[in-house]
Amino acid sequence: MTNINEKVFSDLDKLSSYAANFIVDLVTKNINENGYFTFVLAGGSTPKKLYELLGSRNYTKLIDWEKVYFFFGDERLVPKSDIVSNFNMVHTALFSKINIQPSQIFSPQTDLLSEETIALSYEGKIRRFFKNKPIKFDLTLLGLGSDGHTASLFPGNKLLKEKNRLVVSTKPGVLPPNVDRVTFTLPLINNSKVVLFLVTGGDKSEALKLAQNNKSVPAGLVHPSSGQLLWFVDGAAKGIKSRNG
Repeated sequence: MTNINEKVFSDLDKLSSYAANFIVDLVTKNINENGYFTFVLAGGSTPKKLYELLGSRNYTKLIDWEKVYFFFGDERLVPKSDIVSNFNMVHTALFSKINIQPSQIFSPQTDLLSEETIALSYEGKIRRFFKNKPIKFDLTLLGLGSDGHTASLFPGNKLLKEKNRLVVSTKPGVLPPNVDRVTFTLPLINNSKVVLFLVTGGDKSEALKLAQNNKSVPAGLVHPSSGQLLWFVDGAAKGIKSRNG
């Protein structure tokens, strides 16, 4: 891949601060132009600091939260109160701190009878939200696993070739937690206006190289069809040794 749109930061705090300001500007621009903003959230540990910043006193007043609609790019099929639930993490870090209504949050109903029912139910929610409009999110946040996975799209999974579904169920990958998931498919991710990867940690450096330079890992298959792909990464993920290390 050439012309990679990437910004490198010395640590997670600086990355999160820049990302928070970027999101404030993007949300404000889209609300001014369209009246609302659709925000797809990532799970995992890296974006938690970002969510905490957006929910802090300095940032929460900068966004008209009543016009923001939240979605989850993937979810672990556990109760929403579970410690490994993406919803639980985001609720604690962000939702509980801002002025929003439950109707603004679109997440998988993880207590349904089967994984496939959960995936189809969530896809239905998304289709009903957009109604007759193109299903195109304003911002999709993604992370990167050390195995090259993103959302819950794992290496070698046949779901990487899915063309028609928006949401699918999937078994765990090789990384913990060992629980079933539902995930956005590549066509849905690639139809976003902006896709932003947040990548931190030296254990991600090899996966980052692969994702940015070829298609041998799932994250390398993310190429928005008519949108923008951004990478916010820390020095460790780029293989840059700190001056103290």
